[in-house]
Amino acid sequence: MPQDVREMVVRAGYAPADEGKRAVFFFVTEQWERYEGLDFDGRLLAAAYETANAALRRRILDKARLGGRLEVARAARRWERKRLAEVTDGEWEAVLDVLRQSGRFTDLWAMAFEVPPRWSAEVLGWLEEAGYLPERAEDQAELAELCRLRPAAGRRTVFPIPRPACSATLRGHEGSVYALAFSPDGALLATGSYDNTVRLWEVPGGREAAVLRGHERDVSALAFSPDGTLLATGSDDNTVRLWEVSGGREAGVLRGHKKWVSALAFSPDGTLLATGSADGTVRLWAVPKTGPLALMTHQDLTDLDNSVASASGERARNLQFLASLLRHRFRLDIEISEVSRPVLGEFDIEVEG
Repeated sequence: MPQDVREMVVRAGYAPADEGKRAVFFFVTEQWERYEGLDFDGRLLAAAYETANAALRRRILDKARLGGRLEVARAARRWERKRLAEVTDGEWEAVLDVLRQSGRFTDLWAMAFEVPPRWSAEVLGWLEEAGYLPERAEDQAELAELCRLRPAAGRRTVFPIPRPACSATLRGHEGSVYALAFSPDGALLATGSYDNTVRLWEVPGGREAAVLRGHERDVSALAFSPDGTLLATGSDDNTVRLWEVSGGREAGVLRGHKKWVSALAFSPDGTLLATGSADGTVRLWAVPKTGPLALMTHQDLTDLDNSVASASGERARNLQFLASLLRHRFRLDIEISEVSRPVLGEFDIEVEG
């Protein structure tokens, strides 16, 4: 939030009605007294942080680091085991950096046994550099031993990966499996096979969720869109097909490659799909996204009307609904291209010049 906007909002005394949102608002706008009066033990911020999106988490972390606030560190101590596996490297760095800046070496000592191993190595280096000693003699001896064993590379240490264990075997394909892809949320695994099909499996259980049929030859490449709503599949039939993940319906066929499709990748925002082929080319395809109605244009309405004509069933009804919403939105609009010069009203005066 720009400084002038923040000051204007603070002066106006604005505050969200929801208690959790109010705590976050006070925190990110640096209204420390109001924040501390509302969330003295940091529970509201911790709860809000758990459900916040990535952008809001970054804002909270940035404010914590700049202001040396310990609330984020307290929130980290409350993270559940499931949440710990999802904590990003940036989050660990921010939490530990706040503790270090604040001289909370006892908390850092405790965190050294909860964070990923490479961060443990980094934290132990900080403790050794600061000359920190735990109160208990046995802890002092343990710290000394750990510092002796600590990899000098600290956070840059690469630890060996434990040997994986097979948790499930997925059976159903009638030919060799050529391609694999996990959905962004990790809830589905897509598999492409020589049997011309794509199968979706629930993970970690391994239950078959759907079989996608349409390709005429073996499936050689797979890619989920960043939001997980679409699956792109490439094949030896020289085509790429798009599928709606939720219902397993085919959403489109991309034709143009002269040989088999060997690679697929979505752009980070999901608006472009790159396809690579044995024909020596890479093609970029625009992937239509259904965004806010306020950002949609008359061309979008035209494209929808064209799509309705070739659709059927539930897909056709959904497209008709969206087109009707847009027609209602555009009912009073005037296309600029339709007006060659300003239209003068009865009492307007046109100045010649």
